[in-house]
Amino acid sequence: MLPGDYTTVSPFYSDKEFDPRILQKVTAPRLIYSFHQSHYVSRGTSLDKGGHEQYLEMTKELCDQKFFREDYSFGEVYFAEKSKGVGGNATNATVVKPSVVAHITYMVMGAKL
Repeated sequence: MLPGDYTTVSPFYSDKEFDPRILQKVTAPRLIYSFHQSHYVSRGTSLDKGGHEQYLEMTKELCDQKFFREDYSFGEVYFAEKSKGVGGNATNATVVKPSVVAHITYMVMGAKL
């Protein structure tokens, strides 16, 4: 996986065909966040073991980092809300859009290339 792949690959895409009954065993939550020409990567355990509640701790850890830009874009606002338990749990599908928005906003406005 390249750091930018999450902006182009849907969480519903796979090269392999899985029995839907085992998807919770092979799927794990992840967050990727760009900052200062670096990437913060967080990955949980299988959804079967840890559930979507893992995103609460993962977003708390992200938002507690000094480099986190609260209110920078829709993506950061989403992560900040999830870190405080606002609304329902984040899921592998619901973090894609905020991740992409945070990444693109950073690349357009913040990255010194």
